[in-house]
Amino acid sequence: MEELTGGGYTGMGWFEFSDGRVYTGEFVEGLPNGGGLMKFPNFDECEGEWLKGQINGFGIYRHYDPRTDKSTKVYEGSFRESVFHGFGKQYGPNRSVYYGAWEKGKKEGFGQVVFPSGAQAFGMWHDGVLTDGSYTLPDGSRYVGQFDQFQFTGKGVLTQPDGTIMQGTWKAGKLVDGAKVTPDGEITLIH
Repeated sequence: MEELTGGGYTGMGWFEFSDGRVYTGEFVEGLPNGGGLMKFPNFDECEGEWLKGQINGFGIYRHYDPRTDKSTKVYEGSFRESVFHGFGKQYGPNRSVYYGAWEKGKKEGFGQVVFPSGAQAFGMWHDGVLTDGSYTLPDGSRYVGQFDQFQFTGKGVLTQPDGTIMQGTWKAGKLVDGAKVTPDGEITLIH
């Protein structure tokens, strides 16, 4: 590999930017262009296809956490102008995995997240949060409806493992207006 010292270079090499980033890979006219790896001063890494100095197309971003001395978040998927955009998969620090659509760096559109506990949620995401969909808990309970920050909020139906159904309007995870119907047909109105 050749160390680059001036602009206009085309070929393989490495370059350290004034802000501490180090890029190793292909260059066209002095900019990262083609396959390459960018290492950041905070030890994050971004590897993939570059175009005119920005990652575009498929890539992998690894976020480093100095408290654990390892990568805690990893994104694999599409990039546009150096942000997550298109379809991608993100592994979280708690070993959760999100598969789905991204737009301008945020979860946007249809996606699914699976948690280590066995819980999983899928549905529509907006501005990085689940807004409408389904959430299955480890005990087998299943909620279908609206969300706010992973809490049941808005219209929704919760079906519990014993067959009890709770339907109506939810706020912060609690049914505030609706009905609870047990498997034997007992109905309790909730207001």
